[in-house]
Amino acid sequence: MSDYYDPLTWENLMAGLVVHFERQPCMSLTEVDTVRGPGVYVLFYNGPYSAYAPISGTPKPIYAGKAVPEGARKGAVKKNAGRTALRGRLNNHRQSIEAVTNLDVNDFEYRSLAVVPVWITLAE
Repeated sequence: MSDYYDPLTWENLMAGLVVHFERQPCMSLTEVDTVRGPGVYVLFYNGPYSAYAPISGTPKPIYAGKAVPEGARKGAVKKNAGRTALRGRLNNHRQSIEAVTNLDVNDFEYRSLAVVPVWITLAE
């Protein structure tokens, strides 16, 4: 049986998620109003801050995270919950960056993928 393709193996599920994630455009962290759904995201840095110099301007993310619907951790997700989960998490990052003086929010980009909640942890 090991000669047969199994689309539900861990590796094949991950490969599919990676393909779809990488198809998503990078967007400025200042532009999150159109982001919908729960899912996963990564933040990229493209600025002059010396501590982030090794990854600045590269395809290596500075952070990877997930945005689950409210109540998901307790198994109490309501219908249509999570429509703003990704937008909320990205806005939290934006606000944290804007609160400091040594970083510029315009130097950050993100890529996100809305994911059916059951697959979010796997995608992260």
